[in-house]
Amino acid sequence: MRILETAYPESPPDANPRHGIIGNSAMSDTNILDHIGKLVEEEHRLQNEGKASEATRARIRHIEEQLDQCWDLLRQRRARREFGEDPAGAKTRDVKTVEGYEG
Repeated sequence: MRILETAYPESPPDANPRHGIIGNSAMSDTNILDHIGKLVEEEHRLQNEGKASEATRARIRHIEEQLDQCWDLLRQRRARREFGEDPAGAKTRDVKTVEGYEG
C-alpha cells in the first residue's frame, strides 16, 4: 500500500503522515492504544458512509497502514518490556516493513 503524503486533521500532533503514525516512539502504551481506538472509529465511520470516493478509499488505506504501524510499535514495546529492555527504545517501522508481516 502507498502512504499518503497529505496531512489529515484526524492525525495526532506527533503523527508523520509521510512515514506513518507515530513520530515519537516514546509514547506510552496507553497513548498508542488511544490512538488505535480513534483510528478504528474513523475507519468504521468512513466504511459506513456508503459509496466511498477515491479520497475516502485512500484515507481508509492510510488508516489501515497507521493501524499496522501502531500495533507493531505496541508489540515491540511489550516485547522489550518482557525482556527487561526499555520500551521507549521501540521504533516506528515503515509501512513496507509492517505490511509485509504474515499474521
